Amino acid sequence: MKRILGMISVMSLALAAPLSGQIGFYMGLDGGVSSQRLDLKGVDFDRDTSFVYGLKAGFKITIISLEAQYFQASHNISFEGFPPLPPLRGWSDRDIDYNYLGLNAKLNTGLPIVNPYVMFGYGYYTGDVKSIDEDTATGFNLGVGLEIKLSRHLALSGEGRYHHVSLDIDQQDLTVDNFTLVGGLNFYL
Repeated sequence: MKRILGMISVMSLALAAPLSGQIGFYMGLDGGVSSQRLDLKGVDFDRDTSFVYGLKAGFKITIISLEAQYFQASHNISFEGFPPLPPLRGWSDRDIDYNYLGLNAKLNTGLPIVNPYVMFGYGYYTGDVKSIDEDTATGFNLGVGLEIKLSRHLALSGEGRYHHVSLDIDQQDLTVDNFTLVGGLNFYL
């Protein structure tokens, strides 16, 4: 009986060791590119690409991670072809500050060192067209990513995401489709 209990103890420790690196609280920093396409009925906007940066904090339990995230990007508004008629004429060559504050759920593969994942996020997006108007609305995002553990407390991450939200800016129903590609560091506590 002692031999069986001893074997069970050794096997439990052997199985628990790989899991210990896959459970924990983390905080992270991200930076990358944001490519934004604005859509408004009857108006053609140019796509704009800019820098995006953000912070995140989450909890990972083997194959599931839940995280809170904030990111910010500032895009230039420009129109394809001729400038639009009023009331949109004042929008030309202005910036739209684009922010996200929300929750993301990740489904991880559970691999200990190189961990691919898919994610879904939902939260508040804010669009602020300088000196025109600002709106906050809920929206969603979908993406894929990869995390590479460098040590017990440090990991590299990279992810690509599609974001979608509709905002009411200056009494116009503005749809924002945004793609982000970011890399960053996660610090496990």
